[in-house]
Amino acid sequence: MIQGLRPQAHANDPECGQRPVPALSHHGSQAKVIQTKSTQCLSYPLTIATLLTSASWCLYGFQLRDPYIMVSNFPGIITSFIRFWLFWKYPQEQDRNYRLLQT
Repeated sequence: MIQGLRPQAHANDPECGQRPVPALSHHGSQAKVIQTKSTQCLSYPLTIATLLTSASWCLYGFQLRDPYIMVSNFPGIITSFIRFWLFWKYPQEQDRNYRLLQT
C-alpha cells in the first residue's frame, strides 16, 4: 500500500490491520474484538455491504443452479452475521476526545 494513503479511520491503531480484500480481511479483527471487547476495529458499513453483496451473489448462483457461485459466497454471509453479533455484544464506544464546534 502506498504510504500516506492508509484509511484514516484506523490509521492510529496498528492492531486493526487493514487489508486490501474486504471479504477476507476481518477474520483477524474479529479475534481482536473478542480480546479487547471493543468493535472499534470493525466497520459497520463494510459489514452491511459484505452481507448484501454475498447474499446477492448467492441468490444469483441459486438462480443459475451454480454451486460454485453459491458456496464461494456463503462464508461472506456467515461472517457478516458473526460481525453483526459482535456489534450487538460489544457496542462501539463513542469517541470522547473531541471539541464542540462554536457556531
